Amino acid sequence: DAWEKLFHASRGSLRSYNVFEDPQLQSKGVTPFIERALRGESVETPPVYMDPAKIGQPGKACWLKIAYSPVRDEAGAVTEIGVIVREVTEEVEADERLAASVLRFHFLAEAMPQMAWLVGGDGRGEYVNKRWLDYCGISDPVMAQARWSDFVHPEDRAASEAGWRASMAEGREFRTEYRLRSHTGEYRWFLARTLPIREAGRRAGPVLAWVGTATDIHEQKEAA
Repeated sequence: DAWEKLFHASRGSLRSYNVFEDPQLQSKGVTPFIERALRGESVETPPVYMDPAKIGQPGKACWLKIAYSPVRDEAGAVTEIGVIVREVTEEVEADERLAASVLRFHFLAEAMPQMAWLVGGDGRGEYVNKRWLDYCGISDPVMAQARWSDFVHPEDRAASEAGWRASMAEGREFRTEYRLRSHTGEYRWFLARTLPIREAGRRAGPVLAWVGTATDIHEQKEAA
């Protein structure tokens, strides 16, 4: 069954297992979730690394999320806890790879001559480099991420926002030219590109993040 597939062990082999005596759960702060469920609250843990071998049990080591739900009697008292265990090893490993990539991107972004930014898969801004902050005259990265379109020239703003929304919906590159307002009030032309980042080797599927750059092309546009 599902238990055997998850742990490569039978439920019978774990009959002597006591969650409150598992040092892994105690050290990772899981037991408070169980206690909250015993008090009547439905809860789910963050990812927890479990290795059955550390408690002398068979099975494979993996990352899990554990949901605890109270089961009540007719009087409303909690009599037991329902437990749903979900393996999230692939999700955790993907997040770790993404975090490593983001760190590398931060180092590169601070060294490049362009303005650069990182956006989460859900479209929320996560990072802008110092060149972007200096150009816009903003010291708070959070404000720069949230208000990027405020710096776009009013004549270019609607098309830029619509293009970005379409790219996000379709999971494809966003590319446009727009004028950005500097901290002096001057508008300069930039070529903006934002690319979707997916799992390594995949050309389709969920977008984990977006990385973008804006390259100053003002002189070329003015000369054209």
